[in-house]
Amino acid sequence: MGLSYSFPSHAQSTALPDNIRGALCLVRADEQIVLVNEKITGKFSLPGGGISSHEPASVAAEREAWEETGLVVTAKSVIGYTDTAVIFDCVSDSELVAYEFQNREGGYVLPIWFAPHYGVETNSAMLIDPNRVNASQYRYPEQWNAIRKIFAIASEQPALYLEDLINAAPVFHQREIELIQKIQNSISSLPEPLSNIIESIIITGDIFGQSWLILILFPLLFSCVKKQTAIKVMFVFVCTSLLALVARQGFSLPAPYAYFPELQRLPDVGLSFPNIAITLWVSCSLVLMSSLKWLDWNKFSALIFTIGVWFGLSQLCAGVTYFSDIVVGAILGVLIAWHVERLERKPEIDLGKLLSSKGLWCGMALICLILTMIWPQPIFTQWLGATVTIAVVFCLPGSSFSFEGRSLAPLVISIGLMTVSSFALNYLKMQLNYSSLYILIVDMLRFPLMVSVWLFVYMSCLKGPKVR
Repeated sequence: MGLSYSFPSHAQSTALPDNIRGALCLVRADEQIVLVNEKITGKFSLPGGGISSHEPASVAAEREAWEETGLVVTAKSVIGYTDTAVIFDCVSDSELVAYEFQNREGGYVLPIWFAPHYGVETNSAMLIDPNRVNASQYRYPEQWNAIRKIFAIASEQPALYLEDLINAAPVFHQREIELIQKIQNSISSLPEPLSNIIESIIITGDIFGQSWLILILFPLLFSCVKKQTAIKVMFVFVCTSLLALVARQGFSLPAPYAYFPELQRLPDVGLSFPNIAITLWVSCSLVLMSSLKWLDWNKFSALIFTIGVWFGLSQLCAGVTYFSDIVVGAILGVLIAWHVERLERKPEIDLGKLLSSKGLWCGMALICLILTMIWPQPIFTQWLGATVTIAVVFCLPGSSFSFEGRSLAPLVISIGLMTVSSFALNYLKMQLNYSSLYILIVDMLRFPLMVSVWLFVYMSCLKGPKVR
């Protein structure tokens, strides 16, 4: 994929080649370039995107810069082309603001929590010296050297560096940010070996919020408890995720590090209210314990409580969530579990039969489709693929099979194969990182593939001995 550059020409007067379908903004400030970190590909790129019908390319560039970085810019002139996009020399209409904090790439983080596509298309944006960026880090590596040459003829502008923008946060969050800062400072003030050990122990709790745990927990759940109980937990997991995601879109409250990036200790991006992982942990744990008659204080409930507190503390101390996010997430989880149990106690409703019906899961898939149309985001397309897969499974003639009580071999083999498949998909994503569409398709197919592998192993071992 080639890239050419030319002498600057007026943005509105330049006739574009027929192959041009996108517009990019090159913003230069303080001898540095503005780059965004793409959410889907994980690569750096110039702010930009597709040109809408009857939209001038310069207007498209300005619009995309606002949507991805929150910068209001003016596209002054055309300074280059890729095979499918035009590159504009863009200047911010106001002083460009960046944080004093430098990320691991050596770039100055930009405050972009108010950008329309923050957490949707872009993870972050930064102001960075082009010489610090390797070609392999850019979405199209073969273009990077040419972009550096174009950068040399782009308009220079000043930048303003600030330590934080805590005062821009809601009042109730300002106090919590100060609390997080005090906790981190208290740990850092300890003797170095001790502070490192304590921070490592606390941050390790984040492992309980990792998506790969699903590869272990759900096959284990279906193997160890009655199928009706496992399906109920799965239903609660899906419903809780969708409700929390919709709530997160509605409130649109960014994480603490959006206002003070130095707080961030864990990789994370986007909005934080409510804390979805805590909501899932509470709702699914309560439903499971209720089904197993383990709601009283025992070793299992103590373990669940300890893990929840550990995980919440790790998120809080890492600066990726507020205490209020955790509390509201836990309350929402309790309410969801209470409603499910209340529904199960109604004599006129056979909850087990309802949750195993193909109509319910087809309805869930339809809800995901509607949510995807309202918020065309990767997370909703992934849930669409997941619910469609579950609906297909319940439509199969053999959907009445039982999982519990089978030998350990199918469980171990299925978890192993799903893990290998997940690594294979991650490798495939690395090879396809030039295309957002391809990566989105891979992510959407991840859950269907995992379920297919799991069911294939189970059906292959169907004649194996059961555990007594």
